Amino acid sequence: MATLIEMPELSDAMVTGRVLGWIKSEGDRVEAGEALAEIETDKAAMELESHCSGALLKILAQPGDEVPIGAALAIIGEPGENIDDIVSNLDTVDAQTLPDEPAPLPIVPQAYAPLQATVTSLHISPLAQRIADENGVDLTNVKGSGPDGRIIKRDVEEVIANRPENTWTT
Repeated sequence: MATLIEMPELSDAMVTGRVLGWIKSEGDRVEAGEALAEIETDKAAMELESHCSGALLKILAQPGDEVPIGAALAIIGEPGENIDDIVSNLDTVDAQTLPDEPAPLPIVPQAYAPLQATVTSLHISPLAQRIADENGVDLTNVKGSGPDGRIIKRDVEEVIANRPENTWTT
C-alpha cells in the first residue's frame, strides 16, 4: 500500500520547509531510514529520511518549493502500484495554502566594530559531513555538486576514492 511522505516539523518555529533537492529519484528503491531529500528549515538544512521501505513512486514537491508542515512531498509504495487516486485527491501547494508571513521586526541601528576577517561557511549536507569526519576529509577545497553548490555524499565519496593511497617505505 502506498504511503505519503509529508513535510515533517523539524523545529519548533518551523512553518514551512524548502526542498533543496532529492537524493533519490522516482523509481528508486528506498529503505526505511534512508535519506530521500534535503530540506531547509528556518534554522538549518537537514536530510529527510524515509519512514518506510518501497519504491519512490512519485515526487510531489520540486527543488525550491516551499512546502507547509504536513503537506505531501512524495509517495512510496510497491513498484507498479497504481497511485492515481492518491495523486488526484492531493491539494496542490500554492500561495493560498501557505501561512501568512509574520510582519518583519523593526531594524534598530547599532554600532558594530568592523570585521577583521571574512568568515567562509561551507554548505554541506549532514551525511556528507559525517562521512568526511569519519574519513579525515578536508572539505574546504571540495566543490559541491548538490543544489546551490551544496557538498553532498557523492562529492565526499569521490574525494575519498580519488585520494592517493598512503605508501610507506620501511
